[in-house]
Amino acid sequence: MKIYWLAVFILAIAACSCKKEGQAEKQLKSQITGQWELEIYSCGECPVPFTSYPQGSGHIIAFTKDGRFIRKLKDSIIFSGRYAIVTNKECTKTGNLALQTTETANGPVNFITIENLKLQLSTPACYSDGATSVYRRIE
Repeated sequence: MKIYWLAVFILAIAACSCKKEGQAEKQLKSQITGQWELEIYSCGECPVPFTSYPQGSGHIIAFTKDGRFIRKLKDSIIFSGRYAIVTNKECTKTGNLALQTTETANGPVNFITIENLKLQLSTPACYSDGATSVYRRIE
């Protein structure tokens, strides 16, 4: 009987944990909806140096509520596809919220944070390049 109650307890904790992750992903998906313009790009080991982009540079990414992802340069669409917010445990045991797009089939994961109307996409530190892009909300 003790084994039965232990199993029920473990399943209840697992169900609650999954529910919390789903809520965080949904919350971030609602926050990311809109248009964002590239403000800063930096990469630890890339040939491209730290670059700051002025407002109005036109390097834009857009996310819709229904999961569409668009990358634009000025008025030209560079890429149009789908996106998802997922929990990724690639470099951490606890997992971080990450952006997956159909832009690169098996490309690196981009961890995602939003603070003070700034969207940050970064490859994890366990990757060799450690690239980070910071976007400002424009819509």
